[in-house]
Amino acid sequence: MGITMRARRGWKLKYSTIKYYFQQGMCSLLKNRLMSVASIGTVASCVLIISIAYCIVANLDFVFEQLESSITITVFLDKAVTDEQTNEIGKQIQELPHIDNVRYISPDEALESMDQWGDESFSRLKDDNPLSRSFEITVTDPEYQSVTGNSLRNIEGIEKVNDAITEINTLMN
Repeated sequence: MGITMRARRGWKLKYSTIKYYFQQGMCSLLKNRLMSVASIGTVASCVLIISIAYCIVANLDFVFEQLESSITITVFLDKAVTDEQTNEIGKQIQELPHIDNVRYISPDEALESMDQWGDESFSRLKDDNPLSRSFEITVTDPEYQSVTGNSLRNIEGIEKVNDAITEINTLMN
């Protein structure tokens, strides 16, 4: 009159039967210690390897998503460009296809952002700011970076275009 559990196909497992199976399993583990340790170690190492591989893949996926969404093109203007020409260049940039966002960065704003890095040498440049006017451009899709970069190089008054391709070439050389 022990506790009974219903198994598949109508079989009844008694508490004593379950207890017997666990006792036999423990006895087998004790009799074959080396093989038990080897099999437990193998399973544990496989689970560990799969877990590490998953963590690496998940982190790489996250990094690439962040990188893809934060890729911007920076356009530096000639020093001789006036305020009126800067506004015109900004309008030309906004009219290009695949442009998501265009942000104008004045030389003073660029110096302030560099000053936030904590290096006091940038503070000395406030009287004679050597930085040029620039635009920070975000494209709708990273696939269009090279096309947009080439279009930006054709606009008069733009001195330099820093896009992903330029940065990759700089890193490779």
